[in-house]
Amino acid sequence: MLLISLHESAFITPLLEGSGLPFEITATRQGTWGRGANDVCHIYLLQKSTISMITTQQKSDITSHFLRVQNHWFQDLDPLLTPERERELSRDFGEEPGRTRSLAECYDILFTSVERELFSFVDFTEDFDVFREDRPDVGRDSMTLEQALDFLRKMQ
Repeated sequence: MLLISLHESAFITPLLEGSGLPFEITATRQGTWGRGANDVCHIYLLQKSTISMITTQQKSDITSHFLRVQNHWFQDLDPLLTPERERELSRDFGEEPGRTRSLAECYDILFTSVERELFSFVDFTEDFDVFREDRPDVGRDSMTLEQALDFLRKMQ
């Protein structure tokens, strides 16, 4: 099986290794997918192991492994919301406490142009709907700065 990822190999390799998936990494390469200097992709050649069926417990273990690696990467090693970015967002959102912004405004403020290329407004609104399930205080089509920051913390 061939796996091509735009994520850094420092994230993907630990995700695959030790996951319990019935594959092993047999080769890796780095390639490019665009014309920019940062348009790098990581290519993995995976070979299927002898395991034919994955049990319910193995599925649970694999899911737990993925969540552990993802949380470590996105919360500890490469967080979306750094203290510097939080200050910038606070400035860009506006100084008035409790001020709400429309979802379109939030999307433009919260994400850089590069992030918006990879994360569409439709994706954002779908994540926003999931975020709202546990937050009855959040409106249907707007957020305050604190709600927006909480959204980034929870959804990263």
